[in-house]
Amino acid sequence: MNLIPALFGLSAGALFGLLIHFQRRGLQTYDPLVGAFVSVSSMSCFLWVLSPFFIDYTWFSSKAALIFFLSGLFFPAAAQVAQVFSIARVGPALTSAIGAFAPFFAAFPAILFLENLGAFS
Repeated sequence: MNLIPALFGLSAGALFGLLIHFQRRGLQTYDPLVGAFVSVSSMSCFLWVLSPFFIDYTWFSSKAALIFFLSGLFFPAAAQVAQVFSIARVGPALTSAIGAFAPFFAAFPAILFLENLGAFS
């Protein structure tokens, strides 16, 4: 068994849990919408700075580019606002447990949507 992927997976899980607790701490004194805005905007700026090193700009002419662009605009902001309000209302432990189902709620509709477009034929 290759140990590197397992270590990356465990460290990602640990950092995600640490992020939830830091957000909980920050929500004690600040407005949740400000926290969501700072989180989404800082990640967007970071990814835009990294993008010239990893993106082939001919990809923007594909049909899927518009779908990814629209989902990239709306999903992070909506998900971050929901997460911040969830941490404020129910706490970090329950938010982390429910948040573990996020890949299912992302993959299942995507499969249905892409199947209806004929992407799997």
